[in-house]
Amino acid sequence: MKTGREAAEILREVKGKMSEKENKPDKEKVEIITGKEGEPQIITSKKDRQGIKSALLSILIFSIILVAVIYFILERKPAIGPALMVFGIIPLILVKLAGRKIRTLGADVTFGLIDSIILGIFALVGAGLAGILGAVVGGGIGNALTNSIAGIFEGEVDAYLRRKEIHTERTPLSASMGKISGSLIGIGLLLTIAWTIIGIA
Repeated sequence: MKTGREAAEILREVKGKMSEKENKPDKEKVEIITGKEGEPQIITSKKDRQGIKSALLSILIFSIILVAVIYFILERKPAIGPALMVFGIIPLILVKLAGRKIRTLGADVTFGLIDSIILGIFALVGAGLAGILGAVVGGGIGNALTNSIAGIFEGEVDAYLRRKEIHTERTPLSASMGKISGSLIGIGLLLTIAWTIIGIA
């Protein structure tokens, strides 16, 4: 049997190794949250890779590139819709690189998709009826309605993912990138149908 002194030395060694791991910046942070019926769930995430700083920086860089590309292809109207859909895939890649599974963004992507499609329809109809002012008014009314409608489907998808035991807790990066992705894919699809298939001027 080990003496009390030997046991104390072993305990100090274990504590020393644990503190070394905690001080390493590349190691994963562990967060314990309460899940269904009070059961503890352990979630690991890379330090700061999905936090607010990473989210703001990603949005800033992404927005600059997006605006620059769309500006240069404005004269080629049929290309805008497909370009927006391609850009809608990039946020999903960023989230994947941050260590999160894309399928966990289902609720946020659904919200952005439905919100942008309905909003785009209102804006196009408003523009057709009363030009720029109609587009602004139509977009404003559409935004008020689509937030609630898209929220219904967002909640349903989130509930479905939870029933499938898929981790859906939001982080600043996952929530922002998911909604950006859905919004760009939705509006890109709508514009492609309107300008290319239907032929709206």
